Amino acid sequence: MPVRHHGTATSLILSGTLDRYPRIRFVLAHAGGCLPFLATRLSTPRTVVPDAVPSVSLLGIGEALRRFYYDTALSASASSMRSVLEVADVGQVVFGTDWPFSGATFAVAETADPAPGLSDVFDGPQRGLIENATPLSLVPRLAAAIG
Repeated sequence: MPVRHHGTATSLILSGTLDRYPRIRFVLAHAGGCLPFLATRLSTPRTVVPDAVPSVSLLGIGEALRRFYYDTALSASASSMRSVLEVADVGQVVFGTDWPFSGATFAVAETADPAPGLSDVFDGPQRGLIENATPLSLVPRLAAAIG
């Protein structure tokens, strides 16, 4: 459920887990659920009353959100991906799929492209990052094994 992704990610930030374990790379399914949409709300209390609200992270909310990776599973639409790009760079987006469940949700397209909606936001080199380079960078042993 996409709403739960927001709660889990927020908990990782507020608990200081991202600060304590900076080498763990977290991938949030479904483009982070509603997290990109709620990013401003998460940072607003400290912005409005900075002395009354303790800093939740050494990184700050914006930097913490840029530490996450966001997958495209059932979220390969322009609106979802543009929301992600408001809180992270294209290098933080990775291809994801909910197959076989996505096949039950969407009609089979007349294309071999597994996520044609990504082309509404990303160009060819960016799709290469999302579908190949970035995921392989998260699993270096796999990248080395397949050369």
